[in-house]
Amino acid sequence: MSSFWPGVIRAAASPAPAVNPGDNPNHVGPGLVAFFVVVGLGVALFFLVRSMGHQLRKVDFDDGSQQPADAPASSAPTGARPQPPQPPAAGRKPERGRSER
Repeated sequence: MSSFWPGVIRAAASPAPAVNPGDNPNHVGPGLVAFFVVVGLGVALFFLVRSMGHQLRKVDFDDGSQQPADAPASSAPTGARPQPPQPPAAGRKPERGRSER
């Protein structure tokens, strides 16, 4: 263990050999095609995230667990089926995120 630290100090003090791609004819870099592939993936990711944001804005996260203040605590008898939502009145636009079918 006593020879460990002097070896580490010698290795840290010695200069690293210079790596020059021009010296080795077998050196192959990633190239321009790989750069364009990475840029294309980045652009595709940008548009996917933007589209996901648009889709999430359309989602109605209200699960109906909150009741209005003037509604009684238990307006439906126990075991009753929940009523489907009623279509909007004629001439009235549906709420945002909900389409009229």
